[in-house]
Amino acid sequence: MKKNILVICAIIIFASSVFSQTAEEKKPPKKSGPDGTILFQPVRQGDKFMKIGASLGIPLFNTSAQKFAIKPNIYPGGTINVSFGYYVLNGFSLGTTLSFQFYPTLAKNLYFAVPISFDMLYTFATGKWRFPLGMGIGGAFQSYNGNGGKYFGMYFRPEAGFYYQYSPSWSFGGEMAWQVFPQWYKPKKYNRIGNFLSISFAARYHF
Repeated sequence: MKKNILVICAIIIFASSVFSQTAEEKKPPKKSGPDGTILFQPVRQGDKFMKIGASLGIPLFNTSAQKFAIKPNIYPGGTINVSFGYYVLNGFSLGTTLSFQFYPTLAKNLYFAVPISFDMLYTFATGKWRFPLGMGIGGAFQSYNGNGGKYFGMYFRPEAGFYYQYSPSWSFGGEMAWQVFPQWYKPKKYNRIGNFLSISFAARYHF
């Protein structure tokens, strides 16, 4: 588990450096106003951002072949999120997110999840407000310390957010996401899909 997390972090760092080098080569010049001052465009092609945030994760229900909505036996938990994004077009960005999530259970154990996703976002802008809307798709390492169970599976995260552009370098806001954790087994009767609501508060650094 620890080795897998280290590998994921290394991949994110490498991808960030590649994006950074590419941006310096292809980034279009900033527009200037009549007086020669630079006009900041926060969602223009070639821009990048790093995001760090904390979330409240709320277990909603599990879905199985026998029943659509099953009450989960876990309490709300916490999440730390780190993301990187690169605007390949004005307003449209690609990136990646790494999260560390934990949830206490009714049996006084802990359920852990470490999802990593490839993100696609489109950011609507009005004034100093930014409204990103998109989807994250990837995989998640999951473990339960009650019985030592471990699982790796798909991960989906449709999300919507809002940010206030405090300065050319910083924006602050939050996001709401629907997290989906499928668990599929050969005996299909054990298949289930976990559904979580995530409410995040985050800061983004633009460069």
